Amino acid sequence: MKKEQAKVKVGIIVFKDNFILLGKKPESTSKHSSGLDNLGEWVVPQGFISFGESFEQAAYKKLKEKTTLQAKNLKVMQISNHLSEKGHSITVGVLCTDFHGKPRTTNMQKVVSWLWFPVDNLPMQIGSLSKKLLKNFFEESFYKH
Repeated sequence: MKKEQAKVKVGIIVFKDNFILLGKKPESTSKHSSGLDNLGEWVVPQGFISFGESFEQAAYKKLKEKTTLQAKNLKVMQISNHLSEKGHSITVGVLCTDFHGKPRTTNMQKVVSWLWFPVDNLPMQIGSLSKKLLKNFFEESFYKH
């Protein structure tokens, strides 16, 4: 019997001039993207950490893959434990305040657009993991249950 294990990922909060970058997930799945989480919700750039990568290496790679942005400054700022019906993940929250480029959508089946939102006017439909990361960011909390 195979024992389930938590997966480790990075969630990147891209923060510039009191704006946060969020990606809009598709409203529905296509035949090529079945099983997508957070349909129709807004999320921070995120992805699983590969074996042997540091948190910063994973964040740099995922940010570039998902948005085409090239981070110049990354800082590990929090840990989040996320349990859901889909599984268990541990997310390392990484802050990016300095980068090169403009966000572009690289895979329309996963994120249909990237938009900047003022911190005092974030969208209502934010994915649960992203919501937890943002809450911890605003509360300057490293870890909360």
